[in-house]
Amino acid sequence: MTTLVDIAVRIFFQQAADLLFTYQAGSARTQMIRVVHMAE
Repeated sequence: MTTLVDIAVRIFFQQAADLLFTYQAGSARTQMIRVVHMAE
């Protein structure tokens, strides 16, 4: 049986995982840009 708490926790972790993924993708992109600028 799924309670409201279970749903809330699941949504919270989903949001946290999305944020973490977005942050990692963003920092990876900034590192790539930095490397490109160094190469020029």
